[in-house]
Amino acid sequence: MSTEPALSVRDLEVTYYTDDGPVSAVNGVSFDLMPGEKLGLVGESGSGKSTMALALMRLLRAPTVISGQVLLDGEDLIGMPERRVRQLRSSKISMIPQGAMNSLNPVARIENQIIDTLEDHGTRRDKRTLLGLARDALEAVGLRRSVGRMYPHELSGGMKQRVCIAIAVAMQPQVVIADEPTSALDVVVQRQVMDTILKLQDELGVAVILIGHDMGLMAQTVDRLAVMYAGKLAELSPIREIFADPLHPYTELLIESLPKLADRGTFRGIPGLPPSLRSMPSGCLFHPRCPKAFDPCVDLEPAYGATSVRPEPVEGHQRFVACHLHQTEESHVG
Repeated sequence: MSTEPALSVRDLEVTYYTDDGPVSAVNGVSFDLMPGEKLGLVGESGSGKSTMALALMRLLRAPTVISGQVLLDGEDLIGMPERRVRQLRSSKISMIPQGAMNSLNPVARIENQIIDTLEDHGTRRDKRTLLGLARDALEAVGLRRSVGRMYPHELSGGMKQRVCIAIAVAMQPQVVIADEPTSALDVVVQRQVMDTILKLQDELGVAVILIGHDMGLMAQTVDRLAVMYAGKLAELSPIREIFADPLHPYTELLIESLPKLADRGTFRGIPGLPPSLRSMPSGCLFHPRCPKAFDPCVDLEPAYGATSVRPEPVEGHQRFVACHLHQTEESHVG
């Protein structure tokens, strides 16, 4: 497997310009995604997860401003012309949207929507060949070829989501961003959809960024977990290490909020609310809610960097955190 990242994100910032002034929804996020890796991204609603996904795909428009670098095969997605970005979408980087119901054209047959994706991103072949590729994509996600002749309203929620997965992987990209792909589905269908994503990830060798709220699902699915809070990365660690020994108090509270059989009927939440993006607290953004906050947290913003925690993390995966409780070395990305 290549040692070069499939995707390198450096100091990514997304600013929305509103009538009340600029709002920073993503602020200085950096990470590397390795080929074939499954990276989870969690955080409360409003933490910037979906905004970051749209920024990586260059799907945000003015008055939104994106800055930083998103390197894909040595090309910077942020700085390149829109025409070139359109060529790379679906062919090199694609997205499984959160709401399949709102992502499919209600008046177009499923197979035609897959063919449109293929044609729009450079696949110039005869109609019969394109139709065959579309039906192959449906079979790859566990749907019958006959589904291609159907319209979205004829499909169940799980089938619609599988169609969105088929569209996302039809051109075999090297990076797939799955933005809460199971949020509107029941538990059984959630498992089926996740099994489909993981099966394709294994067969195609693509790198996956899985965005969601479900820490239990992340524990079963991803290789590394990134935790976002108020537009910043709070922690990035291998999944086993982060559950065994969370470094950031916010990560610890997210894990503690998972239901436990031993405490049936008892639900634990995180006290307080995330800060308004228009009025951020000083120092560590989490300190007003943090049970471990001490004097430096109030005024001094912690640097995000590598830790020297012991035991050593799994080979090739340093742990990163932004917290005054942990000594950090010179800041660099993970």
